[in-house]
Amino acid sequence: MICSKKYVDETLKKHNLVANKSLGQNFLVDSTIAFDIIQSADIDEDTYVIEVGPGLGALTEILVEKAKMVLAYEIDENMVNILNQTFADNKNIKITNIDFLKVDIKALIDEISTKCSRIVFISNLPYYITSKLLNKI
Repeated sequence: MICSKKYVDETLKKHNLVANKSLGQNFLVDSTIAFDIIQSADIDEDTYVIEVGPGLGALTEILVEKAKMVLAYEIDENMVNILNQTFADNKNIKITNIDFLKVDIKALIDEISTKCSRIVFISNLPYYITSKLLNKI
């Protein structure tokens, strides 16, 4: 399971990485919290999820099992490379190495809304970016 301290420690070590403090990286290691976050979003097989800042994929791992599609925006190229390896066999995920704050949300929503009945935003971001993200959405 991705959402564990052991997985995070081993994965970062394997890739010779540490949490990037300038990006406020802290990795979710409590599976109960991860499941609670997903449960509160009431995601089903017709839900299109936009995940902002998936990191190593603690929430993503659960989302790809429940959602129709997961569009994950990750600013850290190192995390994108790990996510691409981790979810290579999943067909319902697209991982994008873009700062979500630079995305044209109206165009994104217009495009996605033709593919599903419901769109959900999910994120486990550091507090310093939360206001900017909510204002953007």
